[in-house]
Amino acid sequence: MTGLRICAAGVAFLLSVSAYSEILPSFKDGGSVVIPQEYASDYNEGSSLRRSWVTLDDVQCPLEIIDAGISIPGERTNTWFRAAGHVKPRLPISAFEVRFILIDVFGNFIRTLSHTVFKDFSADVEVPLIDSWSVQSDHDLLLVHTVVAFVAQVRTSEGSIWRYDVQELVESFSQIGLPTGEALRELEENVQ
Repeated sequence: MTGLRICAAGVAFLLSVSAYSEILPSFKDGGSVVIPQEYASDYNEGSSLRRSWVTLDDVQCPLEIIDAGISIPGERTNTWFRAAGHVKPRLPISAFEVRFILIDVFGNFIRTLSHTVFKDFSADVEVPLIDSWSVQSDHDLLLVHTVVAFVAQVRTSEGSIWRYDVQELVESFSQIGLPTGEALRELEENVQ
């Protein structure tokens, strides 16, 4: 195994690359954790922390996922998480599901959001991820630090179904220093 240092959003991750690795991580700055308030002090005021978006692209998947994450509202009065990024079919597809795992600043699981689309797409066409979810509590809003996005399943135009491999996903989490165990058990049980 070869060690490779990757810096993203001001954090260094140690990634072990092996011949059998099929999931490629990419990292993007998800913005400041400070949330401006119109009539009060900003939430997380004085923090220099920045949110991280981690995109896990399985090269065996018929759908490539690119720069995906969740936009956090700019004000507390706007209480919706919004999908960001895009996908690009590697071959013609008719449906797909992308999941976004929200993790707090301490590495604890918050919730998993699911974005499902039923529509025919030809290969090599960029498809924006457009969806939104209600923020259930201030906890969700204030503590989100890392968003992990991956393709959960795809139906090709020919009718075959591709699904992510839980064990490979767990291994990817471990390799880049993300929490495993409880967080990934929640992954299957609490998709919204």
